[in-house]
Parts: sequence; C-alpha cells; structure tokens
Amino acid sequence: SFGKQYYTYQILLDLKVETGFAIKVETHPRFYTDPTGTVPIAVPAVLRHWWPMIFFVVFKSPAEGQTHVFRPGEPFLQITIVQEDMKLDIV
Repeated sequence: SFGKQYYTYQILLDLKVETGFAIKVETHPRFYTDPTGTVPIAVPAVLRHWWPMIFFVVFKSPAEGQTHVFRPGEPFLQITIVQEDMKLDIV
C-alpha cells in the first residue's frame, strides 16, 4: 500500500527555472551520515514544467520504531537544477 510506505509534505516554495532546465529533488546528503535515523528520506523527482501552485514532496516512511524529525534550520531535501532532457551517449 502506497499510504503506509510513503508520506507527503506540502511545501510553500516558488522555484522557476529557464526553459530547457528542470528541478531535481532528492534526499539531502546528511541522511547518509545521520546516526539517529531521524533525517527524512525524500523520494527523487524531476519537475520538468513549472506551474504557479503549491507542490508537495514525497518521503519514504521511517522504519517501525523510528520517527523523521523536521527541525527548523536543518535541510530535509536537496534541490539541484539540471538540463531537462540530457542527451547522453553511453560508451
């Protein structure tokens, strides 16, 4: 069931990139060094088309007995700007 494995967080953040670029959302690197297990695990996503509305972020639910904590001033996801459709040649 999707509802038990993931949860969403509504975020008020306006991001708009130039044509040809997209916004990539993913887990913040501090997750990988967190010994407490409280850092939220963002599900990676690429926002290809900007629209003026509130959007939400999807997180993987914590393991049984753990709790994700959103602390003021601490990052909970990473956002990078990428080319919308990169043409890569695999060699």
